[in-house]
Amino acid sequence: MLIMFVKDNIIHHIANFEDLAQAWKALHDLFDYRNTTQTMLLFNRLHSITVDKRSSVANYLQKINEITTQLRSSRKEASESQLVHITLKSLVQGLMVLDKLRSLEKLIEKLL
Repeated sequence: MLIMFVKDNIIHHIANFEDLAQAWKALHDLFDYRNTTQTMLLFNRLHSITVDKRSSVANYLQKINEITTQLRSSRKEASESQLVHITLKSLVQGLMVLDKLRSLEKLIEKLL
């Protein structure tokens, strides 16, 4: 009965379910915008994590782990290669900034 009210381009998402509750859950998951928005926000946070002067690499890795755990709980995961890429990219960028700051601090010390 539910299939009669579903558009043709959506039917394949629920056509194989015998149980109405499973079909409703599949439709809910398909159109759950909060879940999609949350996932996008988590990926954005994951891409924007950096190492800074005040935090350790361990804290940096802990932040990444927390976000990936949240992604897993929302049934969306970053692949291992994505995580390696994101981690190394932001770690290198953060360390380059820290290195520049240290160089600047040394220069200031020499000038004073």
